[in-house]
Amino acid sequence: MLSFITSSWLNQSINNTILSWIPSEIRCENYVSLSIHLIRCRSILQEKLVNIQEKQNILWAEEIDENQNPTESKNTFLNYLNSKEDNSQDEFANNLIGEDGFNFPPTTIGDNYNWNYVDHLLDQDDQKPMTTTIDNQQMKQDEIINDEKTDCPTLYTMQLKSLPFESSPWFDLLNQLKTQNSEEEKKAKSVSIIHPDEKKSSHLLRKEKLFEQLQKIFKDKGYSSETLIPVDKYQIGLDLQGDNPSLPRDFPLEYSILQRTSLIQVKVEYEEKSVDYFTKSECPVINVFSRTLNDPKLGLKLNAENVICFFDENRRLIHDGIIGDLFSVNDQEKRKVRLILTEENRSILFNEILYRTAHGEEKRILLHPNTVWQNLDNWFREQPVAKNLGKEYFSYFLKEKNSIVGETDEISSTVEPITIDVISRDSIMHVKISYENQSEKICVLKAMKINQLLNNENLLLKLNLNVHSLRDCVLVLGENPDQRLSNEDTQKPIGEFTVDDQQVVEFRIALLIQISTSNNSEKPEEVLLFNRKVTIEELFQISKGSERGYKYLASYNTKKIIDFHQLLSDVNETRFLLVKEDQFCSIHIRRSTENQLISIDDNETNSKQDFASSATIADVYKANRINDQNEYLLFEKDFLPSLETSLSVFASISPIEFDVINEKLPIHIIVESSIDKQTINYHSSSQTQFKRLCSIACQLMHLNPKFYQLTYNEAELSDDEMCLDDIENVPDEVKLELICSSSLKASIKFEQVEVLIPCTEETVALELIEEALLKLNFSKSDLSQFELFALDDQETQVEMDYKIEDVRGIFPENTETIKLELRRKS
Repeated sequence: MLSFITSSWLNQSINNTILSWIPSEIRCENYVSLSIHLIRCRSILQEKLVNIQEKQNILWAEEIDENQNPTESKNTFLNYLNSKEDNSQDEFANNLIGEDGFNFPPTTIGDNYNWNYVDHLLDQDDQKPMTTTIDNQQMKQDEIINDEKTDCPTLYTMQLKSLPFESSPWFDLLNQLKTQNSEEEKKAKSVSIIHPDEKKSSHLLRKEKLFEQLQKIFKDKGYSSETLIPVDKYQIGLDLQGDNPSLPRDFPLEYSILQRTSLIQVKVEYEEKSVDYFTKSECPVINVFSRTLNDPKLGLKLNAENVICFFDENRRLIHDGIIGDLFSVNDQEKRKVRLILTEENRSILFNEILYRTAHGEEKRILLHPNTVWQNLDNWFREQPVAKNLGKEYFSYFLKEKNSIVGETDEISSTVEPITIDVISRDSIMHVKISYENQSEKICVLKAMKINQLLNNENLLLKLNLNVHSLRDCVLVLGENPDQRLSNEDTQKPIGEFTVDDQQVVEFRIALLIQISTSNNSEKPEEVLLFNRKVTIEELFQISKGSERGYKYLASYNTKKIIDFHQLLSDVNETRFLLVKEDQFCSIHIRRSTENQLISIDDNETNSKQDFASSATIADVYKANRINDQNEYLLFEKDFLPSLETSLSVFASISPIEFDVINEKLPIHIIVESSIDKQTINYHSSSQTQFKRLCSIACQLMHLNPKFYQLTYNEAELSDDEMCLDDIENVPDEVKLELICSSSLKASIKFEQVEVLIPCTEETVALELIEEALLKLNFSKSDLSQFELFALDDQETQVEMDYKIEDVRGIFPENTETIKLELRRKS
């Protein structure tokens, strides 16, 4: 495009200074390579700009000692501005386009790698210990680590900085892989097969027949595909045991049949898929990458915004070398390598770690942005050079931050260029403190006292606990609740609590969980937990609820059923209630949106929840944070149940539906049953008809409305069409009585409880049992668990379809109260 502009302007005699800026070497055919190079240059410049800004922030934040002799001090910021790194900008610009074409930045660390920048970070001035002001009343964590610094000689020095994808060697490698992705060979070729006895045979084959021909050779020669495998020129085996084999896009013309035991098994994982390759130890990793890109078993389909990356188990980017380099030093005999293929955004920033030993050996690795220090430690300890240090464990000390990193901290949290010292762990120890679902693991001096540890404000903030509440808690050494620390113990050095040279001493803050049942006579079960990061299902299993016939766990405070997948830390409660299947009910709460000024999510206006049937309306208010002074739950559009009303009275309805209203219905109605003197109350409108008032009262008392009649001041409210507005001088509080209209009744006994139920001769036993179960707080689903017996001289069993007329016949004539008993099936 630039060459077209240049030629066009020259032909038209257009004079412009821009023409002098465009080198004659730039041609359309070089546009792709130019674009790639400019992108990399832009990334490098952006990286340098970020580094400069972060260094400025650090240097401007430095404290200046006003009493220091100016002649003896150095202007740190001036030194920074005059550093070699920043003075090299002109040189960098001149090298963008050189005499011999484009000078691409080096992609590997070799003998010519410029270590000046690393040396700059390791200047003597930077290695001087930072002076701090120590508060005599409280010792901070950073000061503890600073004391440890002088006693720990540096074994290795590293440099950590971020590296954009487009500046990484992986960028060039991917371009190389795309270049190699040639068209697939379709013509027949002569293929040589080298047999285990080193004899060679040739076969004229098309690529699509290769797999079939190799299987035939194995069959004819009696080769076992379990012990032998053909290996192509890319040093990758063609596994004849599977189907749909992965072949290179070109057509390798020679295969060697080798022992499987001489090869390395490489497992490549991508999302939920995986594929195994068998390679020689000297197989370049790029061969495996190329084979993976075309493997139909993985089915890679990337968009323009994403790139693929290969990581090992320690999240180290694999971009060069041979498969043999990926062996674990401690795991040579297994001969297995695991690679994880991921899709990453092109804006990914790798963690580049440069380090060298005291002997000057140079190393470089690239890590995933989410890599933790434990991954780096796992990799470092597997290196042969680490074995020569005579130390089994290492720690990583951030010189600029004057702190020891935690194993679970992400390396990306220190993404700015920073110096890392690898030190011995002999003079330090790890302490892990856990509170609920939070835990922190820090490095401390062995001589540090526990009370100093607890005065660490940063630690307490990470644990989501202030100092005062921590002092009110009981510290436990390890998981044994009997090893509680006294005040005297907290004055001892932490090193005294190590056992058999253990590397981590654990202190836990124990939480006491109480699990109750609906049986108040049972003592709550106590469960001691050190961490609230457990699911409700796990807590339910700890309580062995299923073995005791329970199915759910509810909040003791609100009786609301808690989802088994929910974490205990999210529930924020320590008391719970075990609930059986027949003690369960669902509710649906709707909020009107008519008067709302803003749009509210449907989940806010419609809420579906589960409760124990023993829950009251007050529990529903509490669980949904409803203020009972200005918001009310309306049932079936015409009455407000009282706060003490149990949800069990609505058990026949699922789900139980409520509407939230902002005005209380005006009439407070109190109803008393003439049979057992049970009393209920609710709020309703004065326009509610008598028939509906009677139906509400019967529902709240588990009564059959066809046997009852409401009375007011001893007068029957027999006109079902009338309402309270038809009565003169009706007060705001109305007292009604339920009168039973049936002379025939069934007295049903269950264990120590007896209920009286009115009936007719046409009433079937099934109806009596269902009503009795509701009064006894059982559900209709429990019907199959019970049997009914008539308490006559022979205690006759009554079938479900028998009418009361049939049962009455076995009792004396004119019996008005039939004695029955409900029993559980044996």
